Amino acid sequence: MLVYFAAFKKHIGMFPPVTGDDKLKEEASVYARPKGNLQFPLDQPISYGLIRKIVKARQGRRSARGSEGKEGKEGQAQSEANQEFALIGRQSPCFCSS
Repeated sequence: MLVYFAAFKKHIGMFPPVTGDDKLKEEASVYARPKGNLQFPLDQPISYGLIRKIVKARQGRRSARGSEGKEGKEGQAQSEANQEFALIGRQSPCFCSS
């Protein structure tokens, strides 16, 4: 996974923190919280350009690591989890009442 987002009452959080690129980290510092995760306030325009740069940088680092990926049981478990998530995503939404 390159990045993920979470919606909150007053902001959208972007995880994990920006690392490995000081220039990009400085650009993202406006949105960075103490642990480095980013918060995009809902009352301001979202910086899609910055998000795009972060994703491309993470993608580049992942490509630079090569096709090694995670090995062994951990890699297999992650692969199975990704497949399960893909299947869940294809299912129809469930509307349940309490």
